[in-house]
Amino acid sequence: MTRKSEFVKQADLRFDEIPLELFIDEEWKDVGRLVINYTNLSHIPSYISKLKNLKHIDVSDNRIEFISENINDLVNLDYLDISSNRITNLSNIFKKYTKSSKLTPLKADSNNFSSHTFIYPHAQTPNLKNLSLSNNNIKECYGISSLNSLENLDISYNELSKIYDFRYIPNLKKINLHKNNLKSLKDLTYIKTLEEINASKNKITSIPSEIKNLRKLKKIDVSGNPISKIPSSITKLQNLEELNLNNTNVTLLSKKMCEKWDTNKISISIEDDKKLSMCPY
Repeated sequence: MTRKSEFVKQADLRFDEIPLELFIDEEWKDVGRLVINYTNLSHIPSYISKLKNLKHIDVSDNRIEFISENINDLVNLDYLDISSNRITNLSNIFKKYTKSSKLTPLKADSNNFSSHTFIYPHAQTPNLKNLSLSNNNIKECYGISSLNSLENLDISYNELSKIYDFRYIPNLKKINLHKNNLKSLKDLTYIKTLEEINASKNKITSIPSEIKNLRKLKKIDVSGNPISKIPSSITKLQNLEELNLNNTNVTLLSKKMCEKWDTNKISISIEDDKKLSMCPY
């Protein structure tokens, strides 16, 4: 193992258990970056809060089942990656959040979350802009609307069939819902800040006419869904740049849609053998 003095600003470790001595040793107090990957590490202990200058924690690809809520005492922490572990819920991470918390991205992909994932409803997350919960077998996600600053949400490769609570996320710009069990996108039409939607490979049968409400929308991917019709209201989206219809049942586009496609105002992805028949005007 490399000498401690070389870890004053960054600690790349291979511990199966984080020793207490690490956090009470004066030489470690200025560590700003802690990286522990590919070990048998099973938990993040409460005494991690002693490293007051920690800004970056990457403990992905371990066997962590539990994270102490004391991690929220790290007031300078702005990056946390706990993906590819065995964590069952996010409650402790959000329970003691304060208005001074600096955490911007939280990566929690590939864990063992409950099918009904619960995010602490009174969480203070003033800077959390990026949240990744991909590949967690989530069927429903509650309390996510409390994340007032959230701009990017990746909740792909789950089992979501309902996203009612998502309509109240006030500042969401990008959402990745790829490979879930959604049948409708109507709840997303309430999020006026949305710029990008990836809803590919779900069970969606139609795009709601209310899609016109998303005036800032630039990209929408509904490929791999049993959609057969695109509403004419989609032409009201003046900022729309890309529409992915690959592997859908759409056979005809409206005349307005075809005109926009012809003038290259919108890039429409569709199988080559459908292109001519979809715009017979």
